[in-house]
Amino acid sequence: MYRLELNYISRDGGSKGKKRDAAKQGHGFSATAAIAYRSGSIVTDYRTGEVHDYTRKCRVGHTEIILPPGAPSWANHREALWNAVEAAEVRKDARLAHEFIVALPHHLTPEQEIALVRDLAQSVADRHGLPVDFAIHGDDPKTWDGSAKGVVGSHAHLLMATRELTSDGFSKIKGREFIDRKLGPKTLRYWREQWALIGNKHMELAGLDERWDHRTLSVQREVALERGDTAAAEELDRQPGVHIGAAATALERQGIDTYWGNLNRAILARNAEHRLGRERKRVEESLADLERRLAELRAAQEADAAQPECSNDDPRWAVFERAFMQAAQFDYGLSLTELTAPLAGLKAQFVAYMDTAEDQGMTPDMFAHACANGMAAQDRRNMQEQATKDADPKSQQEDYPDAAPPL
Repeated sequence: MYRLELNYISRDGGSKGKKRDAAKQGHGFSATAAIAYRSGSIVTDYRTGEVHDYTRKCRVGHTEIILPPGAPSWANHREALWNAVEAAEVRKDARLAHEFIVALPHHLTPEQEIALVRDLAQSVADRHGLPVDFAIHGDDPKTWDGSAKGVVGSHAHLLMATRELTSDGFSKIKGREFIDRKLGPKTLRYWREQWALIGNKHMELAGLDERWDHRTLSVQREVALERGDTAAAEELDRQPGVHIGAAATALERQGIDTYWGNLNRAILARNAEHRLGRERKRVEESLADLERRLAELRAAQEADAAQPECSNDDPRWAVFERAFMQAAQFDYGLSLTELTAPLAGLKAQFVAYMDTAEDQGMTPDMFAHACANGMAAQDRRNMQEQATKDADPKSQQEDYPDAAPPL
């Protein structure tokens, strides 16, 4: 499943919702707390003196810091790095960090997951000059509504500073790529595309068949229709779900309905109804095609029934065969070996031959004697031709050109 989500960490907790209310009540937010939680480690905030200990957090895998070229060596220390981030910001509502949350492909090994996320982090550090601290987490085995997941995968958090890091420390000027009204959407679109490209490269290296597409479902559907892939277009003809969020997920698992949960349930229900409608249409089309083929088969059977009966079912054949065999063997002296092939040929076309004979006033018995007489006459002619050929020395020499000439 493709996913790249952009969040941010600020001291006031954001512009709306529970985080803002908590900030008003004196519950501040910090980059040190955020990175301690995501890395499952202990980080002390030098500004407040608070120790953030999340070493008991479950499902935290690999953590790593990626630095831009020329960054100072102290930035490799997590506590030093994020306290420097805090020190660089003076506003009480300062935006401290940006964060990418990405879903990882299923069936990758831990080493392959690390290489994939490291590739993305290094790309961000090189392009924007920002330090990137990433952590890979195992997914919650339950979905947002508390039901068990069929496949439990992994995701990663990439926390990055808002100021460029150089050999002299953090820049005095805050970067605008992620927060500017014009640049921000372009930057997000760029990294969504890059994450799809990076993910597809690593999935191909891992031998997986899955591929990502960062474009919206509607755009993907239009492209599928343009290339004539109606099956893919039908699968993409659905409404995307909404991200529930941690707070709503916690309430949903307690059995409390939330706005986002209800919205997601409504979307899932509409998509399921739409999918059932497509399946119903597909079944109806298959039944119609089956009925058409059955009608064609019945028509072919009726046409076959209208054809003249074969010789096996024609009562005249038994009379003909008995009379023919008796006349050929006893009246004309033909052997069974000589009769096998001609009789098979007569049987294949007997109905047509017998109908013609009856038009001439012949019965099956008479037609049998006529056929036997004709075969006997043909046999006599063949024997005479062979005797004449045997008595002619010149003919023998033509048949055997290597033979010695007569003396």
